[in-house]
Amino acid sequence: PLFHVDIHGKVSEKLHVDLGVQPLISEWPREHAFVDLLTAHLTKGIDKALLDHSVLSLKGKQISIDEEPRLHGYWGPDTVTTISHQSVMLGVPAVQFEMPPRVRERLVSSPPFLADFARALAGTYREVVAGWSRSP
Repeated sequence: PLFHVDIHGKVSEKLHVDLGVQPLISEWPREHAFVDLLTAHLTKGIDKALLDHSVLSLKGKQISIDEEPRLHGYWGPDTVTTISHQSVMLGVPAVQFEMPPRVRERLVSSPPFLADFARALAGTYREVVAGWSRSP
């Protein structure tokens, strides 16, 4: 199965990587167990990578995942749709990450952090998405 991971940058708030799953919640009301598992698995894996590699804000604070962010990929039912929302509408599980500059900088400057971040995504795909089938 497909899994759409949409990665964006943000500058407004610098202590969290926003994990946007609102299109899944809004469009797939019978899939809450899947969305909860997907969110928990991604949060655990990416938070571990951020912590293991000491990805810190400019002020030295640990950056972590925000599971209920303001920037979540869903603008509403009767307006334009984000790319992650469009994927969900087509039946593809999708998440949207909004990353502060320090995370983006570390992804391109630290191959070990990039590898652990990628492992978190791949592990979520293998352990959550690959075995899932959408409820009728």
